[in-house]
Amino acid sequence: MTCRESTRNDVATECGRGAILEGLSVAGKTKMTAEGAELLQAVKQMKAGKKGRVYTPEQLLAISARRSVKLTQRQFAKLLNVSIDSVQDWEQGRRSPRGAAKTVLRVVTSYPEVLQKLSQRSLV
Repeated sequence: MTCRESTRNDVATECGRGAILEGLSVAGKTKMTAEGAELLQAVKQMKAGKKGRVYTPEQLLAISARRSVKLTQRQFAKLLNVSIDSVQDWEQGRRSPRGAAKTVLRVVTSYPEVLQKLSQRSLV
Protein backbone atom coordinates (compact mmCIF):
# COMPACT_ATOMS: atom_id res chain seq x y z
CA MET A 1 0.00 0.00 0.00
CA THR A 2 1.37 3.44 -0.89
CA CYS A 3 0.93 6.65 1.09
CA ARG A 4 -1.54 8.04 -1.43
CA GLU A 5 -3.78 4.99 -1.25
CA SER A 6 -4.08 5.10 2.52
CA THR A 7 -6.78 6.99 4.35
CA ARG A 8 -5.73 5.84 7.82
CA ASN A 9 -4.05 8.47 10.00
CA ASP A 10 -1.34 6.16 11.37
CA VAL A 11 -0.18 5.18 7.87
CA ALA A 12 -0.30 8.79 6.71
CA THR A 13 1.83 9.76 9.71
CA GLU A 14 4.37 7.06 8.90
CA CYS A 15 4.47 8.18 5.26
CA GLY A 16 4.85 11.82 6.31
CA ARG A 17 7.75 10.96 8.62
CA GLY A 18 9.44 8.99 5.83
CA ALA A 19 9.10 11.92 3.45
CA ILE A 20 10.57 14.27 6.06
CA LEU A 21 13.53 11.98 6.68
CA GLU A 22 14.08 11.43 2.95
CA GLY A 23 14.14 15.17 2.46
CA LEU A 24 16.82 15.49 5.11
CA SER A 25 19.03 12.74 3.68
CA VAL A 26 21.60 13.70 1.07
CA ALA A 27 23.58 10.91 -0.66
CA GLY A 28 23.12 8.56 2.29
CA LYS A 29 24.42 11.11 4.78
CA THR A 30 22.04 13.04 6.95
CA LYS A 31 22.50 16.78 6.72
CA MET A 32 20.02 18.82 8.61
CA THR A 33 19.29 22.49 8.17
CA ALA A 34 18.06 24.59 11.07
CA GLU A 35 14.54 24.38 9.64
CA GLY A 36 14.80 20.61 9.35
CA ALA A 37 15.98 20.30 12.94
CA GLU A 38 13.12 22.50 14.12
CA LEU A 39 10.61 20.46 12.13
CA LEU A 40 11.98 17.18 13.47
CA GLN A 41 11.85 18.52 17.03
CA ALA A 42 8.22 19.60 16.50
CA VAL A 43 7.31 16.11 15.24
CA LYS A 44 8.95 14.53 18.29
CA GLN A 45 7.09 16.92 20.60
CA MET A 46 3.77 16.15 18.94
CA LYS A 47 4.36 12.42 19.24
CA ALA A 48 5.17 12.88 22.93
CA GLY A 49 1.91 14.78 23.39
CA LYS A 50 3.61 18.09 24.06
CA LYS A 51 2.60 21.42 22.65
CA GLY A 52 4.45 22.33 19.49
CA ARG A 53 4.92 26.02 20.20
CA VAL A 54 5.79 28.01 23.29
CA TYR A 55 4.81 31.66 23.57
CA THR A 56 6.53 34.36 25.60
CA PRO A 57 4.43 36.64 27.83
CA GLU A 58 5.06 39.53 25.42
CA GLN A 59 3.80 37.48 22.46
CA LEU A 60 0.68 36.51 24.39
CA LEU A 61 0.12 40.14 25.34
CA ALA A 62 0.31 41.30 21.71
CA ILE A 63 -1.83 38.45 20.38
CA SER A 64 -4.51 38.73 23.07
CA ALA A 65 -4.68 42.53 22.77
CA ARG A 66 -5.31 42.38 19.03
CA ARG A 67 -7.75 39.52 19.24
CA SER A 68 -9.70 41.17 22.07
CA VAL A 69 -10.64 44.02 19.71
CA LYS A 70 -11.22 41.64 16.76
CA LEU A 71 -8.96 43.47 14.31
CA THR A 72 -6.57 42.25 11.66
CA GLN A 73 -2.87 42.89 12.14
CA ARG A 74 -3.08 45.67 9.53
CA GLN A 75 -6.05 47.38 11.23
CA PHE A 76 -4.46 47.02 14.65
CA ALA A 77 -1.16 48.50 13.45
CA LYS A 78 -2.94 51.44 11.81
CA LEU A 79 -4.94 52.13 14.96
CA LEU A 80 -1.81 52.06 17.15
CA ASN A 81 0.14 54.08 14.57
CA VAL A 82 2.87 51.45 14.27
CA SER A 83 4.00 49.43 11.27
CA ILE A 84 2.36 46.12 10.47
CA ASP A 85 5.88 44.66 10.71
CA SER A 86 6.01 45.71 14.36
CA VAL A 87 2.74 43.94 15.16
CA GLN A 88 3.89 40.82 13.31
CA ASP A 89 7.28 40.90 15.06
CA TRP A 90 5.58 41.20 18.46
CA GLU A 91 3.22 38.32 17.76
CA GLN A 92 5.91 36.06 16.30
CA GLY A 93 8.42 36.77 19.05
CA ARG A 94 11.09 38.45 16.92
CA ARG A 95 10.77 41.63 18.98
CA SER A 96 9.01 42.64 22.17
CA PRO A 97 6.82 45.72 22.58
CA ARG A 98 8.43 48.32 24.82
CA GLY A 99 7.47 51.48 26.65
CA ALA A 100 4.22 53.10 25.62
CA ALA A 101 3.35 50.31 23.17
CA LYS A 102 3.53 47.70 25.92
CA THR A 103 1.36 49.88 28.18
CA VAL A 104 -1.22 50.35 25.43
CA LEU A 105 -1.33 46.58 24.85
CA ARG A 106 -1.97 46.02 28.56
CA VAL A 107 -4.77 48.59 28.54
CA VAL A 108 -6.32 47.05 25.41
CA THR A 109 -6.20 43.59 26.97
CA SER A 110 -7.94 44.84 30.12
CA TYR A 111 -10.34 47.29 28.45
CA PRO A 112 -10.90 46.22 24.83
CA GLU A 113 -14.03 48.35 24.54
CA VAL A 114 -11.90 51.52 24.60
CA LEU A 115 -9.95 50.54 21.51
CA GLN A 116 -13.07 49.13 19.86
CA LYS A 117 -14.69 52.56 20.13
CA LEU A 118 -11.60 54.20 18.70
CA SER A 119 -11.43 51.70 15.85
CA GLN A 120 -15.07 52.28 14.94
CA ARG A 121 -14.45 56.01 14.72
CA SER A 122 -11.27 55.72 12.68
CA LEU A 123 -12.46 52.95 10.33
CA VAL A 124 -15.74 54.71 9.47
